[in-house]
Amino acid sequence: MVRNPLPRFIRFDRSTPPAADHDESGNIIVPFLHGADLMADRNRQVFISRIASLVSVPQQHFSQLYIATLNAFAEFVQQLPASEAHHHAGLGGLLNHSLEVAEKALALRRGFLLPPDSDPSVMSRQADLWSYAVFSAALCHDIGKAVVDQTVHCFDARRRSIGVWNPWRGAMTDAAYYRMTFVRNRQYSRHQLVGPFVARVIIPDAAIDWLGSERDVTSAWIACLSGTAEFAGPLATIVAQADSLSANENLGARGTRLPSATQVPLHEKLLMALRALLDNGQLTLNRPGAVGFVTDTDLWLVSKRCLDLVRVYLVDQGHGGVPSKNDRLMDELQQFGICVPNGERAIWRARIKLPDFDHELTLLRVPVATLWPDPAGRPAPLDGTVEVSNTDTTRKPTAAAPSTSGFMIWLREGLQAGTFEINTPDAFLHVVPEGLLMVSPRVFKKYIGVDGNWHHIQNRFFRGRFHRRNTDRTNIIRYKVEGKRRSSVIKGVLIPDPQRTLGADLPDPNKHLALQTTL
Repeated sequence: MVRNPLPRFIRFDRSTPPAADHDESGNIIVPFLHGADLMADRNRQVFISRIASLVSVPQQHFSQLYIATLNAFAEFVQQLPASEAHHHAGLGGLLNHSLEVAEKALALRRGFLLPPDSDPSVMSRQADLWSYAVFSAALCHDIGKAVVDQTVHCFDARRRSIGVWNPWRGAMTDAAYYRMTFVRNRQYSRHQLVGPFVARVIIPDAAIDWLGSERDVTSAWIACLSGTAEFAGPLATIVAQADSLSANENLGARGTRLPSATQVPLHEKLLMALRALLDNGQLTLNRPGAVGFVTDTDLWLVSKRCLDLVRVYLVDQGHGGVPSKNDRLMDELQQFGICVPNGERAIWRARIKLPDFDHELTLLRVPVATLWPDPAGRPAPLDGTVEVSNTDTTRKPTAAAPSTSGFMIWLREGLQAGTFEINTPDAFLHVVPEGLLMVSPRVFKKYIGVDGNWHHIQNRFFRGRFHRRNTDRTNIIRYKVEGKRRSSVIKGVLIPDPQRTLGADLPDPNKHLALQTTL
């Protein structure tokens, strides 16, 4: 039974919330809005319509349970972000992410039999209850972030401070405006531990009674919200998959990529990983032994430790095409302006001085605005200094320098170890009378991975002058391939003296290839 009937679902015409203001100190503050007003946003109304379609319950039931939950959730989280530097980090990010996860979870729920290993009659009888359990667990999966990861400062209508919001008492209804800051040195995943307690603040009494009517549902729901997936069964699987889909879609939307693009470029993956590591606390800051040190303008990252963390994170998340060598990661960060170059290099040497820490380190330099676009969300600068030990603005590469680049080492080691196919129909390396032909861009894509910026690697190779050019000064050489039944043309880059340059014993020239251009 629903104890207190709630208003029916009403569509609002307005979609833009009131603009932010400033407190007495000039800090940006955001107006408090009631849940129904926050949910009036047109994009959020679309999600409500999708959710209504997925659950297919009577309108009164939907209004009294689903809409009541959505309005209460929105009023609680307001326009807080979902993360500091990872997915949905902007204003309203937590609400938008939670709506997406709820909608996606309900869509995924259709592929699961709930409760598992039960008679069809039980599944039919509990179908609506399990749908609400999926919806509410997905909606509230990150609600603890508003409690333990963030501190919300409240202000009255005259923009005067009235203290810090106590989320355990419910929504910040006494505030006219608010401003949030992230808790420094917070513990990753701690927000999950408080999930069931905070959810109880916003879930309607009628819904709590309903969830509590079946012990299996109650146990799975509490386990899912508290992060103990092993006790939540399929419910945890559904929410985790929906959460991942929402986060990845948001991260993939960053940058200036074509709508038709299906793969995330490597530099976007690296930036995503940096933001995630900062958000979950694995990339520690501003203390002895930390990975990063923040100044007013830059984040200085201990190069090897940072890049190793980035690589492990991406691999754990299932991303392919992640280079195994740090110099390739540094090339990518430098090429796309994520890190500040030191002349032609990505590496800086600097002395980090803290009250109880004084060491010279090898560092990467990333502008703070790259990782924290909103100045209000940036961590406080370190209690110390960063003293640059060297600059590299006048350094020029010597003639032999390219022989030690990532690419040439990879090519030489692969040839010497015999790991590359040569002179076969599928090979990207062919011995010709003029030298070693590297099929381009295949060889550079093989080196950096299909997601990487192979153009940059190829251009760096061209600057090294290891290759032979045509008489018209172009870099790409054309060879005719003569087969038994047909002929074709392949294009590539020619290394004229591979034995001397690469130190490898090569087979005889491929007799099916004939030079087409003039060297």
